[in-house]
Amino acid sequence: MDNEIIVINIAKSIYKAYIERVKHQLLYRKYSDDLDYLDPIQKDERYHTARFALKCIENRFDRESCSILIHNDWITRNMKRATTLQKQTYVLLSEYEKNKYRNIYDITLNHYNSYIESITYIS
Repeated sequence: MDNEIIVINIAKSIYKAYIERVKHQLLYRKYSDDLDYLDPIQKDERYHTARFALKCIENRFDRESCSILIHNDWITRNMKRATTLQKQTYVLLSEYEKNKYRNIYDITLNHYNSYIESITYIS
């Protein structure tokens, strides 16, 4: 599947979930909950994560395997800015941190299944 629309929708959902998770930290800062208004670097980061997670699901990886791969991919791209805790291997991450990656998987799987259902229904 090479459908940029599903990637955009996944990226937007991932960003909305992120805002929901951290909005208590953003109370006194100006922020947008709309992916379209992010700076290009942050926007590209969300799109990359969405594409990568979608590939994991298309390759039929299970939830934990996909979460591990998403984490490792994020570390590879963000090694310079990652904290020591974020640089840990997936198994050493706290459940809170692991759930971030599991949530990305869940969001992506939901969009993927909706997409498959829509093309199956049309066919």
